Amino acid sequence: KELVRIRGKRAVAVLGDMLELGSYADEAHTKLVRWMSVLPVDIFIAIGPLMSSVASEFPGKVYTFQNSLEARRSIWDICKEGDTVLIKGSRGMRMERLLETSYVI
Repeated sequence: KELVRIRGKRAVAVLGDMLELGSYADEAHTKLVRWMSVLPVDIFIAIGPLMSSVASEFPGKVYTFQNSLEARRSIWDICKEGDTVLIKGSRGMRMERLLETSYVI
């Protein structure tokens, strides 16, 4: 809700897998994406196998990546000036790598 409340031109949700959920993981990822689908979120960037597996539940523009390193190569092309971007995922997903600007392709 906060992403939508403070949004700029577009609201971009960059969500990584929630790794600590055990047997509840599939259901939790599905519920989260379905809930987000009723909000005015413009772009969903799903990172990790769990988020990617439920990304089709989102009705808007979707990008899927297997990990944060893979996503980092594209995120700067997807996000534009004026976007409001929320980045969230389990610590094990290393989402901070998305913000690193120097890398080797």
